Amino acid sequence: MSDRLIAANANQGFPLSYTLAGNNFWQSGRSTRPFSIQAGQGIPQFEHFNSDTWPNSEASRSAAWTVLLSRAYSHPLEAQAAVAMLGTRQRSDLLLSALAGAPTLNTPFNADSWLDNQLRTVARLISIRQQVGMRRQFFCVEIGGWDTHANHLQQHAERLTELASGLFSFQRTLQELGVDQPVTTFSFSEFNRTLTINGDGTDHAWAGDQIVMGGAVDGGKLHGTPLAYSTQGTGEHWGDTLFGPNDTGAGRFVPTYSMDQYGATLARWMGIKGTDIDVIFPNLQNFSLKDLGFMKPA
Repeated sequence: MSDRLIAANANQGFPLSYTLAGNNFWQSGRSTRPFSIQAGQGIPQFEHFNSDTWPNSEASRSAAWTVLLSRAYSHPLEAQAAVAMLGTRQRSDLLLSALAGAPTLNTPFNADSWLDNQLRTVARLISIRQQVGMRRQFFCVEIGGWDTHANHLQQHAERLTELASGLFSFQRTLQELGVDQPVTTFSFSEFNRTLTINGDGTDHAWAGDQIVMGGAVDGGKLHGTPLAYSTQGTGEHWGDTLFGPNDTGAGRFVPTYSMDQYGATLARWMGIKGTDIDVIFPNLQNFSLKDLGFMKPA
């Protein structure tokens, strides 16, 4: 998607895609890569020689680093490292300059929440979209702690509370900036939890619910077909109830919808059209339903 949409943005050297969750396969295109930012610390000055630390030698150290990064290296790893470092440094400088003129965000966030810090940074980046000529952007944040093999009730409640609080503040900030309609926030995970208990927690499973939020979402409803449950206590479920014909064992379900269907629905909203949908989501051809319908018609 980012490869296809790069042309929709003004080419001023600013990244199309940002990650506040470290490296991830989801944001890696064939020709585009995400720009990594550390939440809570803003956009770091990539010099490490700022005037507060090295008042007498900052300029010469910075110039020396520029020379080293600009050299022609014959070894492919050295060459790639230099290109990556120089590109990151240039983008950092551009973002620092743009963010200096960013509007003040008045919506409160929880400074002690890792998720809130990520979402607030995303909101700041969105706030300078016009200055940097960006019309299509991707942001990835993360919230961990769902691997609840033990102490499930407490951990799950804490995670949901942090998630709800962060999404609430983020959506209110988007409204403050006047961009709650053109911004869509969605969740995804590589696994879910079983509907049976292992004593004090749950185990790994597959199918799970996802959240999609924003002004363009056909919201206030559940999309999809609820799983059929049964009250027949059979199978290897550690004494718990068998959860119906879709239960493959221990409360594990095969997903009703695929990530290709989920992603294609969002991609169409982002402006991806025609055969590009099939190129980006090659498994979509295996499903009769190509659009899950949770986004409002354009």
